[in-house]
Amino acid sequence: RDNRGEEEELLNFTEGDQPNALVSLTGEVVVENSSNDSMSVQLQSKSEFMTAVLVLDRVAPSVSKNSSYYYEVTVVTGGLAQIGWACLAGDNTAFEPNNETGDGVGDDGSSFAVDGSRGLKFHDGNEWEYSIQWKAGDRLGCLLDNSDEESKISFTINGKYLGVAFKTELKPLVPAFSCNMGEI
Repeated sequence: RDNRGEEEELLNFTEGDQPNALVSLTGEVVVENSSNDSMSVQLQSKSEFMTAVLVLDRVAPSVSKNSSYYYEVTVVTGGLAQIGWACLAGDNTAFEPNNETGDGVGDDGSSFAVDGSRGLKFHDGNEWEYSIQWKAGDRLGCLLDNSDEESKISFTINGKYLGVAFKTELKPLVPAFSCNMGEI
């Protein structure tokens, strides 16, 4: 809980891999350093459906063949959030969230997400059932695995592998988060 008594979420980074920029694309978000861990930040949505991304020092390697990228999110409140990966660059393919219409991660063709509060996965305006359920305190793992020909996006919940959720062509993807007011 923060100094206003509101719940927040922790994002953890390994030494030297802290994000170059945590950027709010739509809506209002509070970003604070964690008092518990110098390698974590706390996020909380202050608008109806905010979206933020982590832009890392080396965005281009996320399209490197035979490479993998992984991050974890601690879900503090356990409510509605769409968490996954988004493409911020490309000809007519950049991720375009909109908090006024409720479009977040996974709601367009340039992003991929899961929501454990609803047990769904999202991409290109579509939603499908996915074997994920989270509650307050759970840890969501997000894996981007690039092979020679495609990217596979998988998720874990509290370390349990849930399988491949999406396959897509290789493109530069960054960690992305959308959530309702007061969540995460």
